Amino acid sequence: VVSFQHRDFIMKKRGLNCAAVPSNRRGAIAELAAMSIIALIGFVALGVDIGFIAYQKQQMQSACDAAALAAAMEITHAVEQADSSVGDVHAYALAQAREVAAEVAGMNGQHIDAVTDVEFGHRGFNDNTNEFEIAWGQTPANVIKVVCRRDNPDSSAPDARVQTFFA
Repeated sequence: VVSFQHRDFIMKKRGLNCAAVPSNRRGAIAELAAMSIIALIGFVALGVDIGFIAYQKQQMQSACDAAALAAAMEITHAVEQADSSVGDVHAYALAQAREVAAEVAGMNGQHIDAVTDVEFGHRGFNDNTNEFEIAWGQTPANVIKVVCRRDNPDSSAPDARVQTFFA
């Protein structure tokens, strides 16, 4: 332990001014600790919110994947189950697939609009570019896209924006 008098002696011996260094610095660490704790709490809150948003995004992706798979399976099922009273079997199958996609997304806690959030298309090979391309809205449908969104500003809506804890 170095006393203040010993410190002053050492500083004078080295040619330093003792008045430049305050002899009473008590409480300086408390201010630094308080500011550090505030910053730490802010970063923890940011981490919790970002983690929750990432979790919600993963839940939405899983719901969309499940809805798309269910819709794909429903197309085959609807074609097989359609009776002679159905005029356009393809349109009937797509309508049934849209409804099943919305139902499966709802079972997974996500809201989708069966008309606007479920899209069908045809994936085919383009000989000119030597690549596979998707033409949305064309038949026969062999590609399904389901979009889950949380962009409604009304917090009571099923597709409301994600409510974070701190932000």
